[in-house]
Amino acid sequence: MKSKTHNNEPFRGKLVKMQLRSTCMGYGPRPEPDEEVEQLLIIDAKGRTIHFEHLNYGDGNFVCVREETNHGSESQIKDAFTVLEEVFKNFREQEQYTDITDWKLTLTNEDGERYKYNCSFGCDFLYNGQSVSKVLRDILNEPDLWIFTTDRVDTIESICVHYTHTIKLDPPPSLECELECVTWKTSEQLIIDRDYETITLIRQVADGVKITSKYEIQDGVSDFLDGFDEDELFAHTEGNPPNVIIDDRDTSEYQITVT
Repeated sequence: MKSKTHNNEPFRGKLVKMQLRSTCMGYGPRPEPDEEVEQLLIIDAKGRTIHFEHLNYGDGNFVCVREETNHGSESQIKDAFTVLEEVFKNFREQEQYTDITDWKLTLTNEDGERYKYNCSFGCDFLYNGQSVSKVLRDILNEPDLWIFTTDRVDTIESICVHYTHTIKLDPPPSLECELECVTWKTSEQLIIDRDYETITLIRQVADGVKITSKYEIQDGVSDFLDGFDEDELFAHTEGNPPNVIIDDRDTSEYQITVT
């Protein structure tokens, strides 16, 4: 008996297999031969296997440059399928765009029924407030997977800049005291956070005295962080210039943390 096929309909039943082919090409200049343009992901609960393929453009006939089949853990596959079942049981047909390629997904339930979905590449969904693509990458521990979009692959979630300024001051000669010097330390901490869409500035101007300014910019912080490449942001860092004067009594230090 031939298995039933559903096209762009809400998923029903228990998911036992998924196959996703994601193609990322715009209708513009031809990709370079070594540019990745397609990925294939197959997860099979019965065999407990997770299969990946990464394909470059080549000469126009896509070339597989990485292929891997792993035995996934029961929890990995269960968690991934839970996400897909939850998302696609409420599926509604999406708008298609003509200037980008697409992704094609087939979900097979325990009765052998196949549910096929076809959307423009970049069309992602939310699961518990997070990108489904990101959730699945985390579950499968494969950060290079596109899933439905290349967005948020190695994106910056937060930037924290911590600056400290320390000055050592001699007491005035007219002041008779045993102190050799007085140390005055101030600091500033700038926190840019994607999850909360906030920018926070914390200034400590004296011991026990802090001034905090907090700005919430809906979607603005995400857009700002998306403008940076995690690998390139601090790829070229320079230390002190050769003519800098180093004074042990007046020092500045900073630490930048990117996550």
